[in-house]
Amino acid sequence: MKDINTIVTENFNDNIAYLEKYHLITFKKLSALDNAIANGHYQERYELVYEDGNIDVVDKQTLLYLYSKKSSTHAVKSAESINYTLDNLFEGFERHKFTKNEINNLKDDKSFNSHLPSIASIIDYINQHSISGKSLKSIDKFIFFGVGLGLHIEEIHQKVKSQVYLIIEDDLELFRLSLFTINYQNISRSAKIFFSIFEDQKASDKTFNDFLSAKSQYNHYLKYFHLLSHNEKKLDEFSVVLTAQPHLRFLFHNLLNQYSQPLNYLFNDYKFLKQNTSFQNTELNKTPFLLLAMGPSLEKNIQWLKKNHKKFIILAVSSTLSYLEKEGITPNIIIHIDPFEWGDISFKKLQSIEFIKNSVCLFSTATPKNITSLINKENLYFFETGTSYKINSLKLSSPCVGSLSYQLLLVLNAKNIYMLGIDLAVDADTNTTHSSSHQFNKAIEDKAGITYKDSLIEVDGNFDNKVKTTPHFNASLQIIEFFATKFKSKNQNIYNLGSGAKITGASSKEPTNLNNKDISFLNFQTELKLFLDKNSSKELTKNEKSRLSKKVSHARLLQKKILKGIDYTNVISYLNLEISSESTELDKILDTYLRYMLSYVYDFFNTQEMSNKSTHQTNLNTILAQELLDIIEYYIKGHQWQI
Repeated sequence: MKDINTIVTENFNDNIAYLEKYHLITFKKLSALDNAIANGHYQERYELVYEDGNIDVVDKQTLLYLYSKKSSTHAVKSAESINYTLDNLFEGFERHKFTKNEINNLKDDKSFNSHLPSIASIIDYINQHSISGKSLKSIDKFIFFGVGLGLHIEEIHQKVKSQVYLIIEDDLELFRLSLFTINYQNISRSAKIFFSIFEDQKASDKTFNDFLSAKSQYNHYLKYFHLLSHNEKKLDEFSVVLTAQPHLRFLFHNLLNQYSQPLNYLFNDYKFLKQNTSFQNTELNKTPFLLLAMGPSLEKNIQWLKKNHKKFIILAVSSTLSYLEKEGITPNIIIHIDPFEWGDISFKKLQSIEFIKNSVCLFSTATPKNITSLINKENLYFFETGTSYKINSLKLSSPCVGSLSYQLLLVLNAKNIYMLGIDLAVDADTNTTHSSSHQFNKAIEDKAGITYKDSLIEVDGNFDNKVKTTPHFNASLQIIEFFATKFKSKNQNIYNLGSGAKITGASSKEPTNLNNKDISFLNFQTELKLFLDKNSSKELTKNEKSRLSKKVSHARLLQKKILKGIDYTNVISYLNLEISSESTELDKILDTYLRYMLSYVYDFFNTQEMSNKSTHQTNLNTILAQELLDIIEYYIKGHQWQI
């Protein structure tokens, strides 16, 4: 039998080799800690001790034992606390319950204006045949919040034998000690491990997303163990990431319409901006651009704006229009990206559509027809979002209009960019999210738990040291940081005039400290249209039409494969939907749909008490196949009618 010194030495050597090969970031953190200790820059807080057959950790500052000299007992009791009932878990799905009338009404709805018709039959079948108070047959993914010495991790792994683990520890020194007491390499032989060790929120959010992406069909119920000595904050942060997964935030029917809508414009002679469109070396670039959005700062600075708006080319997001109309400020450029029909409220709130009759409109190709029909076709220019129908068209991507507008001005090489209302933070006095006239303005309560849109966290402020924002806004700040790093040139000057969050790449500037002059040339609106006309195209090339035909052929191939029969257990690999740069739009739609649906199906069969499994499997495979065929048929109709 090996003595304790041999065991801890072998564990440490195995773990270091494993981390260096498969988890290099974590390995480098440990190396940095070792160097800091060796050079006297860090004083070790903990000491590993072995007494009376128990291994434990002593806090040198308090002289307290982490496990009260009962680490083995703690590990066993931790494993005993894990059961197969539906408690101590996260739910990675949306709950749905349908009445018979709703099912009948949804059954024949093939409009894809909602996701419900495509999910109702499967979820209703599952609801009708699910066992109340069921027990899970297996726990395929598991999360550890807190490592300590990790003894409980090995005990729980021996019990549940999950396929995927997420291991979270904020104390790097404590995690380092666990390398002596637990063999992560051995666990990794039968399971995939994701480590979130000593990570800030940005890094941990990425790790959480990576964990959720692995075998996502098992995300329905995610069991976890929380070490009481570990901060609970990470539980809230994980919950936010879980509910903000892409397939839950932007549903497959939104993708389907986003990918189909551009074809209505491509074949009806609408103008598409070219990829290399640039204001550089044009008269337009001698004039500063002012980007306006509906953050609280817009309303607070409206008197300044009314006096000074003629000193800028005004680029306004569509939600500002009715407010700007009331204040007598006509935008030169309007940005709109929402793919939803209810987005027309920004235009219907106008007293008169004549207010924007001369404004240039730069719209996403996902914009629905009920909105574009309100705009003079000669003033409308499209950029693609999420599609690549035209090879050399301008392509932008961002989940919110503020960050996309920022990206747009960067890629157009606007030299001097000013921003007002891109707050991405709540008002310091009222906790409101937008200016008072915005349709979705609301006050956020500052509370302990974290939800994606309705809780507050602190970030760096533009004028104040810290401001409060929501996780939703914070995601946009991270996207802006990426845009600034990727697209901002040395010749571009960006100024944030708002009192919200600090914007990466932008200098803070109080509006009252500006001394811009009125625009020097009077025909800039005409010049702007001439410039955009020169840098846009209307028709599809022969090559682009050929690519479109290939997309339809690919869709028909998927139809044939599905008609041969599918099984939910391998449908993604069977249809070759593993997403890559070569994936078609249809692949992404089906992948998003299956990510939404498969966890319901997998969980239904993950039931100890289930009987008649083969019957249920046949029935659900049949329903799933029909839903996939309906999606593909809608896609084909939208793509082939003009080829």
